[in-house]
Amino acid sequence: MEAIRKALCQARLTYLGNSHGTALGQAYAELFPRRIGRMYLDSVWDHTTPDLREWLHRRAHALEANAERFAAWCRGTTTCALRGEDPLAVWDEVMVKARREPIPAPEAGPEVRISDTQIASRANFTYEATWERLAAGIARAQTGDASFFAKVEGMPDPDLSRVILCADLPYPCYDKLQKLETALRRDTPHIGWRSVWPMANHCAGLPPTGTYPPHPSLFRSQRRSGTSPCADRADHRAHASHPHHRPATARA
Repeated sequence: MEAIRKALCQARLTYLGNSHGTALGQAYAELFPRRIGRMYLDSVWDHTTPDLREWLHRRAHALEANAERFAAWCRGTTTCALRGEDPLAVWDEVMVKARREPIPAPEAGPEVRISDTQIASRANFTYEATWERLAAGIARAQTGDASFFAKVEGMPDPDLSRVILCADLPYPCYDKLQKLETALRRDTPHIGWRSVWPMANHCAGLPPTGTYPPHPSLFRSQRRSGTSPCADRADHRAHASHPHHRPATARA
């Protein structure tokens, strides 16, 4: 980020960061506090917690709270397909069925069946705009048709932030992840336990690493050497604007 600021010849950095981007903004602010112009950080990520268990625990409880919000919405909304029932009890029933035997998804193909982990990974309890469709999908799955969960909705998950997390936190092996899931299932039994797995496909098999904070040594060496590409560019602009300077095309 500092290299980009310097390359653009900006005196101060203007930065907007969301989610993991807030951690990058925080790191920049710590390293280059006098180079910040305007900085907007949305959905701030606490990057001070090196313990993965504690980090996941917070995410799991937030996800479980969203599921409770979904259930409350459903009980008070006439268009909810699960109105009149206990939405989370139906959800748990569907998950038990899918764990015992994956549920057919005829709209996706005659041989397609959806497991409980697929259902958990594709259920979006976070955004209210998706709840009506989610409730209908759960109701269909209860009757034996999990077609709603056969497709992944929305934007693909950004791999970049996940790979960064693999380096930022000591990511455990598969067996330890299973133990973390078991522990989270006790506290967040409906869906919060899912928080253990989003990074697994990206971090599994990567060599263990430490934390890699930004290092401004490169910029210090540039200052010592006296190099200043922005100054060179400013000199070029001044030369180009001189009244005796004319572009080659004009002279032609």
